[in-house]
Amino acid sequence: MPPLCGLLSVTQMNHLVPQASVIGTPTTDPDDYFDPETHPGTEACEWNEHSYISFGHGATIRTRPVKAGQAKDPMGPAHEDFDRLRQAAAVAGPQNSRSAPSPLTGVSDEAFVYDQTTGEAEFRQYDAIVVLRTRNLLTEVRYRWAKKGVSPPEGITGLRQGAIQISQWIAAALLAGRPVTS
Repeated sequence: MPPLCGLLSVTQMNHLVPQASVIGTPTTDPDDYFDPETHPGTEACEWNEHSYISFGHGATIRTRPVKAGQAKDPMGPAHEDFDRLRQAAAVAGPQNSRSAPSPLTGVSDEAFVYDQTTGEAEFRQYDAIVVLRTRNLLTEVRYRWAKKGVSPPEGITGLRQGAIQISQWIAAALLAGRPVTS
């Protein structure tokens, strides 16, 4: 299978991230479920409208394979990790607000979506986040808008639709084991 960034084309991403450019792998926190240093096999790819996150649209896709436990079947542990991520998504931190996670059908084996707003009144980042499980692979898709003093032009609903679209593209590509353009 191609690297994660190779599963989506610039043409696809330009529909949601104007003048999209891949800027590589985003930084993570060691406590993050998708941290590549703590969890080998984790991949990430970031697309931005500009060469930095502080302006315009962007998308981050992160995957982590779940290994089999003692039962030798990775689906059980993957489902358990998916449930833990859903429970964690329901808790807003001190610097953000979140909508409750909503189940999402038709994307993958299991999926949910929620919205998050971080920052202060003068500069806020708006994220629509989809977490999906495709067999034993967990994926997080973040579609975001960040611009000083400006709300997303498509609104939160539009951001959510964009995150769902990217999730559908990436789920199809992961199942096919190659880029899928439709």
